[in-house]
This record gives sequence, structure tokens and C-alpha cells, in this order.
Amino acid sequence: MTDKTYTQEQVDKIRAELKEAKDTAATLRSELTEAKAQAASASKEAAGLKAQADGVPGLQEQVATLRAELEATKHTATAVQLMGDAGVKDPDVRDYMLHRYGKHQAEAGEKAQGFDDWWKAQTAEPPAVLRPYLASGDEQPAATATPAPRNTEAGVKPTPDPPPAYTPGSIANMPREEFRASMGKFVSEAQAGLRSLGG
Repeated sequence: MTDKTYTQEQVDKIRAELKEAKDTAATLRSELTEAKAQAASASKEAAGLKAQADGVPGLQEQVATLRAELEATKHTATAVQLMGDAGVKDPDVRDYMLHRYGKHQAEAGEKAQGFDDWWKAQTAEPPAVLRPYLASGDEQPAATATPAPRNTEAGVKPTPDPPPAYTPGSIANMPREEFRASMGKFVSEAQAGLRSLGG
């Protein structure tokens, strides 16, 4: 076997390629070291941010509490709207009914009805506190007033008032739609009755 001989030009070319390869390897090593340093720095920053988030005392609990309060407020607003639509505008009565619903939830637990269904059941068979509001739709229950005695001359009987077209019992048993449709008539008859009492 014969040894291959290289010309000086070939040797110089191989040396140049070898130097270029060593320079490229050194550059890659430098870039790799820099990338590792950046990764370590980013990891430290991420750990620091996590520690800051964890370091805020009770942040997750505060967020959960605020979310629960928001949901409770939404439910209360819906309940107040439903009661208002039914004619219950007295805040004390609404608070009482919300209290009763809270008791229902506590007693029934997971089987508790939603407020909509519970309210329908309450209006179907209303407790005494709701009856005046559901029957009249007024903000305040109507006070039972005794009519003032009429001034009559001695020996002359006053002409009796014509009987009303309705009675309190008929209004209480009237469907809500019919009541709303007849409300103007009720008001005008009540005003006429008050005028006749006044003189």
C-alpha cells in the first residue's frame, strides 16, 4: 500500500476547514451556554411569580367568596323580581319570604326546590302574610275601614248605595289576569264610593 501524499495547498485547505469546524463548535457551545442561562433565569422568574401568587394570603378563597356572594345577589334579585311581579312590594314581606326560602333550603338540603318552583307553590297556597298582596296587587294591604256615619236629617233615611259589582271574596279568588284587566274598574268604583262618603 502506498502512502498518499498531500500537496501543501491541500494541507492548508484541510487545516482551514478544521479551524472553521472548531470555530463553529465553539460558537454553538457558547450559544448553548447562553440558552441554558436564559432557561434558568426564566425558570427562576416563573418560580418567583408562583411564590408571589401563593404568597397573597387567601387569594383563592377571597375569589371564591366573592363569586359566591355574586351568585347569592343574583338569586336574591331574581327572587325580589318574581315577588314584585306577583304584587309583593313590601320589603319586610319580601325579606320574610326570603327567610322562609332559606329555611326551606336548610331543611331540604340538596332536594331543595329552586326559588321559582318554591314561589309557585307559595302563591298556589299562600301563607296569611302573602294573601293581602296576592289578592290586591297593592304595595300595602288594604286596611279595613269602617265607613263614617252619614249626616242624615232626623227621620229621613238615606238612599242606600248601589251594591258593588264585586266583593272582596270574588277579587281574592279571581285569576291574576282577570284581576289586572279589571283593576281600573275597581279603582274607579272605590273612588266613587269615597266621594259619596265625603259628601
